Amino acid sequence: MEIVVTNGVLSAEEKQHYADYIADKYPSVIIDKLYLTLDGDFVNIRVEPQKHILTKMGGTLISDPLTWNDAKRAEYFETIPNHIDI
Repeated sequence: MEIVVTNGVLSAEEKQHYADYIADKYPSVIIDKLYLTLDGDFVNIRVEPQKHILTKMGGTLISDPLTWNDAKRAEYFETIPNHIDI
């Protein structure tokens, strides 16, 4: 994962912290680039996934997991995968 910092400088430890945070929040998404924009005391985070992922849930194709709310992501990760589809 490439980490791009704008509007300031972050240490390697801070960059790793944000990378770990995003990896925990979106475990099923392969992230190509992580953009960190410093805005005073705040850090704005933008991710660029490696590719657009369409996911199948309940026999229906649904959108990219990055667009889901926390409840839908939790529901997806709690489902048992159908090994026939894999």
